[in-house]
Amino acid sequence: MLIVFPYHLIASVALMAHSEPSPFTVTVSGGTAEENAATQAMWTGDFLKMEKIHQRLADRLANDPLRELDFANELNSLGGAQIIRGKYQEAVQNLEKADAIRVKVLGRYHRYSITTVENLGIACIGTGDYRRAEQLRVILCRGRSPDSTVSELAGLWQRFAVLYREAGRFADSEICIQENLAILRTLPGRPTADEFAQYHRWLIPLYLETNQPEKARKAFEPVAKSWHPKLVHLPKGEMLLANHEYRAAADSLAYALLYEQTRPDPNPTKFAYIWWLIGRTEAALDDPTAQESLKRAVTFYKSSLGSDHPHYARSLRTLYGFFPQGNEALAAEADAIRERAKPKQPRGLDAVRSELPHVPTR
Repeated sequence: MLIVFPYHLIASVALMAHSEPSPFTVTVSGGTAEENAATQAMWTGDFLKMEKIHQRLADRLANDPLRELDFANELNSLGGAQIIRGKYQEAVQNLEKADAIRVKVLGRYHRYSITTVENLGIACIGTGDYRRAEQLRVILCRGRSPDSTVSELAGLWQRFAVLYREAGRFADSEICIQENLAILRTLPGRPTADEFAQYHRWLIPLYLETNQPEKARKAFEPVAKSWHPKLVHLPKGEMLLANHEYRAAADSLAYALLYEQTRPDPNPTKFAYIWWLIGRTEAALDDPTAQESLKRAVTFYKSSLGSDHPHYARSLRTLYGFFPQGNEALAAEADAIRERAKPKQPRGLDAVRSELPHVPTR
């Protein structure tokens, strides 16, 4: 029996795995005690255990030609667990193998093949290969069923919103989020309060980076109303930083860091992001610890994403921007990374708009 778990069903346990949750789908083959244990680990948020179980099952099936699809299923689930844990390079490798098998056996646009494409696109965002992630999202659009639900069409826009935000194309990302909401509003009772809050949560870092403090404050309002207080600290810190309320921002980000440190399986990329925001806040307050905080962000980004990732380059540039003396080499390294990353930049919304779903009309 094959059970497919969409991301929104496990969002409650995966919510803090990234700077914000990204949708991915885990496929679990049910039946054995190990498979049931993997499912239980997913629901309880023990993604390290989940990863180990799926790795063990995949190794067991790797050389069995009669169970090729089962092998692909385990690789897909393994890749999903690795995405949550920030192990993007390993996730790409496993998901590429799963994709090759599923396409060969089931076809390019079978729903299980599309599931792997979705996961692979998220993993590519994590590695900084935004061009490939964009291409994979176009496959998702082409592979949608003629009877795709309105919610599924909205989800395609949301996936592009995440991609463009991570790639620094903030205007494109905001347009995708607004298109997402416009589609959902054609449905009775949608978006729900939780959906409305989640979409506005995505907007807060966009407004932080584009210096739109009032929009950041308004976007935070539904988040504050709907989210658990422990989960509000990070978006609140972003909002306060956007509004130049540095003392309050520092407090909220400290709580966000503390919450992440208490998680059983914290994500190093999340640590990097929080330290990066803390360093920026401390620098604005002329706090002498700012340079150390930014160096921690650099270290976490390098260890989790690699020395060629755009987010690592961004952290180097931030450190140099606030503390140029003695850090001159960092600026040159950041520029070199960005130059190497140019072929991996997405084409952008204008180039792929024809592939995206249109807002349905009543």
